[in-house]
Amino acid sequence: MAAIGHWNDVQTINNEALECMAQASGTTKGDILCKALALLEVASEARKQGKRIAILTKDKQVVTEIVGGNLYGVAMMIDLDRSVVS
Repeated sequence: MAAIGHWNDVQTINNEALECMAQASGTTKGDILCKALALLEVASEARKQGKRIAILTKDKQVVTEIVGGNLYGVAMMIDLDRSVVS
């Protein structure tokens, strides 16, 4: 039963995150999921080609590299000026 309780916690966290993102961007949770899946598809194909995903400045300097995800679907990033952030 612990696994079911854990799954409910993950669902609640993900639903809350989706709701916050949807409100912040003035869209729906469904739209957020579609955009996330599209980004995941692009990221997966890029990784197969040996490419990386990063946040760049206007001068194309890498500020943050997205390196993976955690159990709750939260992206793990390396802020090159600091340390790992989530």
